[in-house]
Amino acid sequence: IDSSIREIEDVTLSIIGNATIQAALDSSTRDDLSYYEQYQLTQSIQDYMSSYALLRLEVQSLCIQSTSGQTYSYTKNRQPFQEMLEEHEEEIYQLDGKVKWFISNPEGTMISCARAINSLSDLSTIGIVSVNISEAYIRSFYSELTLPSAGQVYIIDEENTILSSYDGENMGQTICEEFQEVLVDGGDKYTELDNGDTVYVSDWMTNRWRLV
Repeated sequence: IDSSIREIEDVTLSIIGNATIQAALDSSTRDDLSYYEQYQLTQSIQDYMSSYALLRLEVQSLCIQSTSGQTYSYTKNRQPFQEMLEEHEEEIYQLDGKVKWFISNPEGTMISCARAINSLSDLSTIGIVSVNISEAYIRSFYSELTLPSAGQVYIIDEENTILSSYDGENMGQTICEEFQEVLVDGGDKYTELDNGDTVYVSDWMTNRWRLV
């Protein structure tokens, strides 16, 4: 899981470092663009987004949002693009280029990896990039390894929010309080709860996720 997540995060870095996308986002802040110039700009960004998406099977869609308010998106399934980016926008900008993972649709079936885009010329913030993958892709790494006697399995972030679960339920919710007590410290460990159940908690992954 850790290795695959790092690869997704690297996709956002590749997009940020793409000279064509950087130039297009810089141009998007101009007020004097004609309709045709704006069309060319949109096509240029979407062409590059599609190339990144098609190279990785797990990527379902990508979104770039400029600070000027323009949104550019590409989706593989041709369905209307939906993403809960707005509610995370302020936090993503505050992270100043660090990654933010979040549930990106109301059904909890998509997970987004987003970060702010800084201009390579002057380091000013010019937008946000979001790479969106299926929650089922994350679940596939542990679903076949779970023992029949095991109960629920979760992938949670450092805020104890559920990003993936064995049965596909409870995405976006905070894990119950009885589990939170065993999540305070890092390291792999087994802990027995007051009700007699045994809980396994993995060490922190690179992006501060844990398997519970």
